[in-house]
Amino acid sequence: MSQTLVQTHLSKSSATIFIKRLLIPVSSAFFACLDKLDVLLGKSAVAEITIGELVDRLAKTSMAENRDFLLVDVRSAAEQAVSIIPSAITKDQFERLIGDHSCENEHSPKTVITYCTAGGRSYLYSRKLAKRGIPTLNLKSGIVGWCNAHLPLQSIDGATTTRVRVDLDVHSIPAEYLAVE
Repeated sequence: MSQTLVQTHLSKSSATIFIKRLLIPVSSAFFACLDKLDVLLGKSAVAEITIGELVDRLAKTSMAENRDFLLVDVRSAAEQAVSIIPSAITKDQFERLIGDHSCENEHSPKTVITYCTAGGRSYLYSRKLAKRGIPTLNLKSGIVGWCNAHLPLQSIDGATTTRVRVDLDVHSIPAEYLAVE
């Protein structure tokens, strides 16, 4: 490769990384603005739950069927195929569970806790559920925060894993996890 071609490639790569890193705080600010707008319009904002609060809720009831909440992974099927937070179900599983109904469905939990990679997609899904009358919480910092708290992951079939699908140009995770892009 010529030196100019290498420099062009490196410049594009650096620009891509810069843009990705810029988008995280911008998207967080966007979601905060959406919440403020909702409050001004008399609607409720999407409530968040921290990693510590979720760990406490999970510890209180070890049996999933005894919980008053469902943990729902809203990431893509490709991301979920790598790993999920233990006891989570996929968005598709949840949608099949409740069908087109709102919280009147006998299978609908009191609260749905949503998560994605860092909280953006799950925030939007939480808004959608809230509009359907389903109580919801968004996991602040998503599976990246879960990993940064050094908590376990599992594969979709329930086996323990340390693999997680993240974009290392944007997110960092502890060395004990294997980032899959």
